Amino acid sequence: TYVLNEATLAKTDATYPIEIFSIRFGDSDSTDKSLMKQIASSKAGTDDHYFDAPNEAGIQEMFKKIGQQLGQRLMTKKEATTGTP
Repeated sequence: TYVLNEATLAKTDATYPIEIFSIRFGDSDSTDKSLMKQIASSKAGTDDHYFDAPNEAGIQEMFKKIGQQLGQRLMTKKEATTGTP
């Protein structure tokens, strides 16, 4: 599909690769879930960039999880292991 091709090109661009997080919101079928998982930039064998939010509260929680993933990258190794800068 067009969307999947564009997502793949964005994730694999040699100069400016794009990291994609996808959130499935509400009810959908297995095809929709599969497409959202394929669009996400998850590491091989994981769904670490795909999130499932069945309702409004769920979507807020998913954005928190994405923020935590991004925030952890900004921490130094000491901060990550000890909790202090």
